[in-house]
Amino acid sequence: MLASELDLVIGPNYLLSIHHRPLPFVEGIKGRASQNPELVRLESAYMRYIVLDELLEHYQGVV
Repeated sequence: MLASELDLVIGPNYLLSIHHRPLPFVEGIKGRASQNPELVRLESAYMRYIVLDELLEHYQGVV
């Protein structure tokens, strides 16, 4: 297992992620974001929730 860092920069209408390695759970993020694209587009907090929830779900699977 490799430890890595994920930084998130959040603004009113955007979310920027900064990471050195590809996210192994990016497909889960894309899938969940596509389920409600209007909410993701209008509210960056919802997108942050999706990213953090997928991150925790990934770590649960690893542990």
